[in-house]
Parts: sequence; C-alpha cells; structure tokens
Amino acid sequence: MNTLKAVLLLFGVLAACWLVLSVISLARPEPRAPESYYPGVGEVLQSRAEGFTQKIIKADGNHIWLELIIAPHAPGPPAHVHTTFAETFAVVQGDLSLLVGDQVKVVHAGEEYTVTPGTPHRPFNPTENEVIVRGPLTPKYAIPRDFGLFLNQMYGFMDESPAHTKPPAILLQMSIFAPRYDAWLAKPPVVMQRVLYALLRPIARALGYRSYYARFVLQPAGHS
Repeated sequence: MNTLKAVLLLFGVLAACWLVLSVISLARPEPRAPESYYPGVGEVLQSRAEGFTQKIIKADGNHIWLELIIAPHAPGPPAHVHTTFAETFAVVQGDLSLLVGDQVKVVHAGEEYTVTPGTPHRPFNPTENEVIVRGPLTPKYAIPRDFGLFLNQMYGFMDESPAHTKPPAILLQMSIFAPRYDAWLAKPPVVMQRVLYALLRPIARALGYRSYYARFVLQPAGHS
C-alpha cells in the first residue's frame, strides 16, 4: 500500500509539473522565425548524415524550388510523411531509388515521380553514381518555403552531434519540428505522433528546444 501511495504521489507531482510547463508554453508561444533565418536563392543546404546537397534555385512568395544532389550510397532521410503538400522528384541524372509505402521505385534520368500528401516515402541512392533531381520552375515542383527552413535547421541539428540522431534528443526536437513544418515519421501513424509530441513539447520547450536556431542560419557568400 505504501508503495502504491508513493507511485501515485510521484505521478501526481510529474503531472503537475507537466501542467505548469504546458501553461508556460501556451502563455509564451515561440515567435515566427525572423525573415533572415530563411535560406535564399543560391544558398546550399547540406546533410552529411543523409548524403544530400540541396541548392535553392528559385524563391517565389511562400514556395521555393530546389536542385537536389544525392551522393553515391547516400542513405537519405528516414521514411517520412507530409500531410499538406506533395513532392515531385524529377531526375535529370542517375537513378533515384524512392521508397514509397513498402515498395522501392527506381526513377531514371528523364523520369519523375510525385509523392502525394500522406504517403510515406524516402529518397536514397544505393548506386555508385551521383543522382541529380531538378524539376522545371513551375508550381508542381515547388515546396513550401517553411520546409526549406526546416531542412536547414534539421540538417544543422542532426550534423551537430551524434547524440542528436538518437532519443531523447531527436524525440524532443521532433516534438517541435514535426507540427511546425509538417515533417512526420512514416511510423507510427501521424495521429499517434501528434499525441506523443503534444506531451513532449512543453518539456522540450523548457529544456531549450526551438523550431529554429540562430547557429544554423546560413551565412551569405563571402561571410564566415
């Protein structure tokens, strides 16, 4: 009985702490990222972990267009989902491997494949050759400008420390990144991730996790 009381007391204290953190988080919402934090035309986003190099080739309002270069044997990102926008991969060089759901599709040079919203996917390159993905500068091939900010921030966070690729750091960071930038893991279902991240987010905010960091902002050419 004493053990049960101790467990209930501990649970009550933790629940109260979480509630306080939640109230503080709601009362002090994170402001929108400054305009200077958004990557601009000509700037390059690189991920050592994924083997991706992405250059912004056009920006128009709330959308950007990217040229993606995938290094040989690059693993790419974890399988993931976007619920609000599609991605069209137009291959201009090499053979892109694209995990779509549970199937791997190979997109050859001169071909393209559109991943619809809500579809789990992961681009990667198991070949010896570099793959280049670049579509025409039309709306079909654009992605949200906010997602470009996410790529810059996520690449910086992941490459900063090996610890950032593992729990608890990655879970705490994704509790803020995922709902802000519409970047969810393929599993578990997005609805479950929303619940989990809602529970983790007040803790993450209290520990200093944010949806953007000044230290990952790209420097204009010619500046250190």
